[in-house]
Formats: sequence, structure tokens, C-alpha cells
Amino acid sequence: MGEEEIRTLAEAVREESAERGLRLTTGHFTDGALDLTGEDGHRHIHLVDGDGVRELAHTHLGLPLAAGR
Repeated sequence: MGEEEIRTLAEAVREESAERGLRLTTGHFTDGALDLTGEDGHRHIHLVDGDGVRELAHTHLGLPLAAGR
């Protein structure tokens, strides 16, 4: 998932006057997308990739999800 999707989410968050945005993917984010969320104007955007989804499922739901490759 790339920068354009993160910019679109950030714009939607601003338009809705929300405090934060969250983007989940079962895949991975590009380096550009990760770098973008480190910039001042995008720090309110939080990203969770496939590894993070598996960790959350295991920690909070007790589900041992396997990575599909």
C-alpha cells in the first residue's frame, strides 16, 4: 500500500474533523507510505500491516493466524 492511499485517508480525516485515521492491510506498506506518516502533517495516521494484524489477532483474540504466501 502506497503514499497515495495514505494521502487520501489523511484528507478524509481532515474533512471529517476526526482526530485520527487507521489503515489496516494484510499486506505491507511501502517505505514512502511509512515515511509519510512520520511527517508532521500525517502523524495522526496509524498504519497496521499484515504482521501487525496477526499480532493483534493473537494477542487480543487468541487466534494464531498464519501468513499466506
